[in-house]
Amino acid sequence: MGAWGTGILQDDAALDIYQDYLRRWDDGEESAVSIRAGIAEDFADAFEDGEDGPVSWLALAQAQWECGVLQADILAKAEEIVVDGSDLKQWEVAIHPESYGRRRGVLKRFLVKIRTPRAHPRPQGPRRRRSPYARALYPAGACLAIQLSDGDWVPCWCW
Repeated sequence: MGAWGTGILQDDAALDIYQDYLRRWDDGEESAVSIRAGIAEDFADAFEDGEDGPVSWLALAQAQWECGVLQADILAKAEEIVVDGSDLKQWEVAIHPESYGRRRGVLKRFLVKIRTPRAHPRPQGPRRRRSPYARALYPAGACLAIQLSDGDWVPCWCW
């Protein structure tokens, strides 16, 4: 297991599932059901694994909640994981015993959060990326002239 912190997504398997779900969502795949089916197929080993399984389900719940399409059975699975402590078993012994209490708190807060629908779900479809040059005064390739203090003029090209 590749956990580096107590957060829901601070685990290699969880982060992979979460990022893949959001990538598919942003690419505009048909529905949450079809995205979930693809995730279940691609990450079948992780969902069935004793250590990665709980964090995989929690990551799927996080991604669906952010998109505003949290399915009832995924919510029920996340509740089951938190209530029965299946995710905490490995934290108690193997991962970071000193972080057990923090992880338990993170799980409880996570459950409270996902039980309430997100106020502003992530819109489906391509994400608009702003160019770092979006606010440039002059277009790339424009040539300006700058007058120096000695009266000479120097050309300056915009990139």
